[in-house]
Amino acid sequence: MITGVLNEFFGVVVHDCWGSYFNCENCFYVLCNAYLLREFLGVVEDVG
Repeated sequence: MITGVLNEFFGVVVHDCWGSYFNCENCFYVLCNAYLLREFLGVVEDVG
């Protein structure tokens, strides 16, 4: 499990919204802009 590695990490974690990443206590979270853009474009294409 990824949290075993990240529990020893202190800093900023950039990730793609995988649920396990949010379980780490010592990190600041930043979502990947490329991932967010792909998700947003997917929503726009589905609606439009």
